[in-house]
Amino acid sequence: MMEGNATPTHTRPGFGRRLGRSLYRILRAFIIVMVILAVLVGVAWGGLWLYQVVSGEINRSAESVATRFAAQESRIDILRREVDTLLSANPGQDQRLNELDVRFSDLDTRLENLGTDMDRQSQMLDALDASMAVTLDNDAAAAQNITDLGAALTTLQADFNTSTGQIDALGGEIDALTGEVGQVQTGLTTVEATAVAAADLANESQTTVSDMVYSLALFRAWELVVRARLRLLENNYGLAAADVNAAMGTVTAVLNTLPAESDEAVDLSIIQTRLTLAAASLPGNPSQAAADLESVWDGLDDILVARLQPATVQPEQAAATATPGG
Repeated sequence: MMEGNATPTHTRPGFGRRLGRSLYRILRAFIIVMVILAVLVGVAWGGLWLYQVVSGEINRSAESVATRFAAQESRIDILRREVDTLLSANPGQDQRLNELDVRFSDLDTRLENLGTDMDRQSQMLDALDASMAVTLDNDAAAAQNITDLGAALTTLQADFNTSTGQIDALGGEIDALTGEVGQVQTGLTTVEATAVAAADLANESQTTVSDMVYSLALFRAWELVVRARLRLLENNYGLAAADVNAAMGTVTAVLNTLPAESDEAVDLSIIQTRLTLAAASLPGNPSQAAADLESVWDGLDDILVARLQPATVQPEQAAATATPGG
């Protein structure tokens, strides 16, 4: 009887207790799931926020670069118009100089002709003097001839004086023409110097435009690297690899246009090597790829900061630039 009434040591829990345990487990699982979802939502929101911030900075930088690029193009157009204006002014001055040369040659020819006439008249005077010496030894019949020869001598002397006055007048005109030719040549020299200075300034502006194009390309590579890092955070290794390859192509294109011995070429070669290692690490080793991309990001950031620093204009260069325009 005592054995039949004995109860087992381990009794089965009641329905209420089992229900409480089930509710506790369900509530705990629900809380864990909500925490995990909250963490995932926070990570996604943080990545989106970071992407928006980076995209905004890149857009503002691109707009600033585009504005500066447009300003440089406007300056180049203005300089080209000024050079065209200066060059178009030369034909008129050349024509005037040619006309003055023709007049100078004509006056020189006239001067030579007058000199020839003077020599011939001098010879005639010498002949007349000889004739007068001969006729003085003749008889009285030669007196009339002497009178005629004296009158002819007076006429020749008047002609000689007239020729001398014309020679003096021609000499004054030649001196005046020589002064005008000197002034025209001085004006041409000034115009040529101004045109050369304007052409040098246009070449400097074109060099600045080329630097801006290189900076835009490096900005593009920097944007691709940032996007590739975001893809790695999203575990999207395919798109990350595509962005890395695109950035590597952009860096290679810029590197091919730079001198091999320049400092930027050396830095871009290191960045190109890092991008190659990052591409090789995907998708197998994303952590190593992320480290390589971070190094690439730092390198590009240093290059862009160095490129965008305002250049210091030397006083000599500023004076040389201002002189042609004045």
